[in-house]
Amino acid sequence: MQRALRLLQKLPFQHIKVVRFFLSGGTAVTLNFVLLWTLTDLLHIWYLFSLVITILIGSVVNFTMQKFWTFENHSLERVHIQLPQFMALVLFNLVLNSAFLYALVEYGHLWYLAGQVICVGVLAGMNYFIYHRYIFIRSAPL
Repeated sequence: MQRALRLLQKLPFQHIKVVRFFLSGGTAVTLNFVLLWTLTDLLHIWYLFSLVITILIGSVVNFTMQKFWTFENHSLERVHIQLPQFMALVLFNLVLNSAFLYALVEYGHLWYLAGQVICVGVLAGMNYFIYHRYIFIRSAPL
């Protein structure tokens, strides 16, 4: 573990952000998958309703980790702008994710969790770009 931390510290800042993005996102995604499975398989809630609930819960974890850890954006000055932007992206992702997941499950006959893995993979790159360029920018004017 110490070796991995030393290697991480030697990376240029841009590379560290990418690693942190995947670790933060991975934490939120893990939470989402556990909640999705629990709600769907244990509580017998339809997988798309479960998806909505899990994405909304996971976005709280994701926003906090991405803002403060991945992009090291500790200022609260712009949070009134960043949070609505982030939530707009969450809602956009929710619509895309739901549509893709529905198509993969109902027409592609995939298991809902396998379909969700594909959806998360497709949306992750787009999200990093938007977080980096638009939401968690360091010196944007108010």
